[in-house]
Order: sequence, then structure tokens, then C-alpha cells
Amino acid sequence: MRNGELEPDVYSFVEMFDGDDHSAAENFHESTKLNMISGQAVSARLQQIRHDPSLIVAMKRAWKTYPGARVLPLPPPDLGGATVASAILGRRSQIGPYTGEAIGLDQLSAILRFSFGPTQGGGPGQPELMHLRASASAGGLHPLEIYPLVFDMKGLAPGIYHYRVLDHALDVVSTAPCKEEILRAAMSVEVVASSSVVLAITGIFRRNLTKYLHRGYRFLSYDCGALLQSLYLTTTALGLGTCAIGGFLDNQVGDVLGVDNVDENVLMLFTIGGRARATEAELVP
Repeated sequence: MRNGELEPDVYSFVEMFDGDDHSAAENFHESTKLNMISGQAVSARLQQIRHDPSLIVAMKRAWKTYPGARVLPLPPPDLGGATVASAILGRRSQIGPYTGEAIGLDQLSAILRFSFGPTQGGGPGQPELMHLRASASAGGLHPLEIYPLVFDMKGLAPGIYHYRVLDHALDVVSTAPCKEEILRAAMSVEVVASSSVVLAITGIFRRNLTKYLHRGYRFLSYDCGALLQSLYLTTTALGLGTCAIGGFLDNQVGDVLGVDNVDENVLMLFTIGGRARATEAELVP
């Protein structure tokens, strides 16, 4: 209560913006619902895939490659002695600036390996077996890709890289500094500017839509959420600061990465840097 008046509840808050047009979002959600007709279409597609071994093998090959690109092996990953419980309890999203400290290549290696890397399957000579990873994915399709955008790291020059899942290595996409371009496209400028590295997470839509039709878009979003949680926990386990950023100019970031912004789109940015103490930058759950 304030000055004898009740604080507005959530319903009053919603009523303040009751005239907003949400039709586009509502229409999209309707188009991804399963009904008798769309459910039969998805079921028929799944049956077709189950009875075609070549399609099953093709769908397990869910990773992007850069033929001809220089490949940088990552060092052996190690998260130290942190437990799952300590990582969960210690996880916070940092909304103030990072300390400006450069993280190490060994830390990036651990984050990528234990958030998104392989957990079971074959190696380069057995790609059809390489389908289990640290982050869960609907149908094992793994439509996501990770591009480390390096601003200031120990052991890795600034530039744009792509996580080469099969080999736990990095493809060198570009050695040109990209920080200023990303800053022009990001809305949380203070957080991004003080980051050591930003992970750009993209989704290749056809990996999901080919199997699950329109319903696959929902699954792609679920995959991204699962990956973000894994990234938060592994980064926290290493004592680093981190914050997922959803406010950015989509196509501008995509242009920096060199993706087409149609079949492959940027879904999230994940900033990593030296964790500032709560007295230096506000930390939120």
C-alpha cells in the first residue's frame, strides 16, 4: 500500500496496455498448434522418416562445417571441482559491466564442451553415430550452432569463430575484429562492451521443420532454452560472469556472422566475462 492506495496488481498492469495488438504472435502460435489435420501430417512425416534409413542417418549429421577454413583445436576441457548444486545456487545474470578481465581459451573450451559438445557417438570417421550432446534437443536434431565472437581473450585472437562440434575445435571464420559491429547491433551495450567473448547462437530452421513441420519452430525455441541453461551452469562453475542477451538487431548480427538470416537466424547472444562483485555491478536471478 502507498499513500493509502493499493498497489496495482498484475491484472491492472495488463489492462494499461489492453489496446496492444498481439495478433501476429497469436496467429503464429495458432499455426504451430497440433490439431487432427496438422497432427496427421506430422505423424505421416515421422512414419516416412522412420522407414527410410538414409533419412535417419542424414538427420543425425546435425552440424555445420566450413570447408577450407583453418581449424584450431581446443585444449582439454575441465570444469574443476564445482558441483551441479553449487552452479545452480550460484547462477546469476549480470546486468552491469564485467570486470574487463580476459578469459582463457581453456575456459572457453570447457564451456563449449560441457554445454554443447559430444557426450557419446563416433568421431570424424563415424559421423552417423555422432548424435548425443551435452544439451538436449528435440528428436536429436540439434538445429543450433554456436559462433564465439572474441573481443579479448587469452590464447585466442579477436575475430569470428564457429564451434566445430565433431572435433571439439574452432573454425576460423574471420580474423577481423567484430566488436564495434556487434556493439552497433546490441542494445545492452554496457554488458556487451565489457565482455571477453560473446557466443552468438543461431538456429538452422530446416533441421527441425523438415521433420516436425510448423511444430518444429517450438522445438527449436525449447532447444535454445536448454542450451542457455547449460551455458549458464558451466560458466558459473568456472567462476565467470555471464548474461544472455535477447535485445539485438537480428539481421545486423547475422550479417556479421555471414549467415543468410532466412534458413539460419541468430536466436540469442550469450556474453561472458570476468564476474564483477555485487557491489560493483547489480546481479539478478
